[in-house]
Amino acid sequence: LLNALLGDDLLPTDILPVTAIPTFIKAGNEVGASVYFLNRDKPKHFVADGENSLSSFLSEYVTEAGNPQNQFLVSRVEISHPASLLKQGVVLVDTPGVGSTLKHNTEVAHQILPERDAALFLVSPDPPITEMELEYLGQIKQSLPRTFYLLNKVDFLEPQEQKSSLLFLSEQLSRFYDAAPQVMPISARKGLQARLAGDEDGWRKSGMQLVERNLIDFFAQEKCRTGPKR
Repeated sequence: LLNALLGDDLLPTDILPVTAIPTFIKAGNEVGASVYFLNRDKPKHFVADGENSLSSFLSEYVTEAGNPQNQFLVSRVEISHPASLLKQGVVLVDTPGVGSTLKHNTEVAHQILPERDAALFLVSPDPPITEMELEYLGQIKQSLPRTFYLLNKVDFLEPQEQKSSLLFLSEQLSRFYDAAPQVMPISARKGLQARLAGDEDGWRKSGMQLVERNLIDFFAQEKCRTGPKR
């Protein structure tokens, strides 16, 4: 999802739990990263040079495979990137998944998300949203001005399956709202492919164009009214 929004195959992805460390993505003139540690005063820096990829560098520190149980004592990672969305003042934060198989990943997500201005809550059709995820939403709803709900991987679904998945997710979310919130069906994979290829029609069909517009509208209009709740 975040790679698609950035238009760059930047962050490590896998079918297994990946993100173990909060990763902040901010505007910058070039692609680079800084890793901050709990037991060191100075961060470790990385600047893309054409030989080593940022994704490989990040894998050593932010993934469960490269840094199991956070054995390197990383506190956070900050990435700079020239994406147009970031230049509008948006800072994206990649967090571990809620309800992860790995308990410590879930704990990190609990700690960091309520400090943000808005959340992109991403679920997949298989498995559908879990009771743990719903409990988490109930806990953070009062501290987050806005949550955007995304149903990913809809390109793997038949039209009727997509309709049923969207309906089920809306019904589960309706317990927190007077009316069921909007759920945006997307294919982050196809969105990234379209963005890398400069395919505007593919970007629109992936659903990612709608996500991007919602984010821009929120930060341009709603954020000035709601403000962050710290």
